[in-house]
Parts: sequence; structure tokens; C-alpha cells
Amino acid sequence: MLDFAPLPVKDPGGHRRVNFTKGSVTELEHGNNSKDLVFTILALEQMEQIRPRALGEIARVAAGHTFMVEPFREVNRSGWRRWNVFRRDYFRGTIDDLTDYGLHPVWSTVDFPQETFLGAAAVLAKKV
Repeated sequence: MLDFAPLPVKDPGGHRRVNFTKGSVTELEHGNNSKDLVFTILALEQMEQIRPRALGEIARVAAGHTFMVEPFREVNRSGWRRWNVFRRDYFRGTIDDLTDYGLHPVWSTVDFPQETFLGAAAVLAKKV
């Protein structure tokens, strides 16, 4: 993999310290502020009913940053996307809602390929 890295790799063994875990987002088995980065990709999409608990747990375990690729309301405000979100009871949170959980958005983009019926935004937030 090092041969394919677009930039010089500062820590070739860094991947060995990455830990993936499986569990319930409403009861994460990690301590407060125990993860440098919490990453989600379309994980919250179908969790509208438990959105506050899920975001609360993500924020609780995050020590530094979160990076979320989720169907935030900003990219699903109109047309088929809005209809799809409401019909399926999908995630309806906004990027600004993250501040309610102590996560300050520092960067976001919607400039990447997405589904026709459901948009997603990538958001990097810092724990404050």
C-alpha cells in the first residue's frame, strides 16, 4: 500500500493502531473522550428515531474530532430527496445541530457523487 500513497507516509505502521469495534450506537462501550476520531458513513441514515441518543454517544466518546458522511438536511431539502427522507423516516439532522452535542463543524462538503434519492454531506467536526 505504501507504493500507492499519494504523499510521503510519516508513520508506515500507523495502521496497526487503528481499532474497529462493533456495537450499539446508543450504548458505545468506550470511555468518555476515549477516541481520537469517530468516523461514520451512512450509519445514522436510518436512525432518526434515536438520533439524539446516537449523536450524544458519538460526541461522548470523541476526544478530538468526528468525521461524518451522513444525509444531513442541507442536502435533502427538496424534490425526491426530501420526499425519500420523510417517507422512510431517515436522518433529518442539520450540520448546525452538531453544536448541540459539543461538536463544532470546521469543514463540510457536498461535492462528491451521491445517490439520486438521498444526498450526503461530509462533515469534519471538532469536539469542544
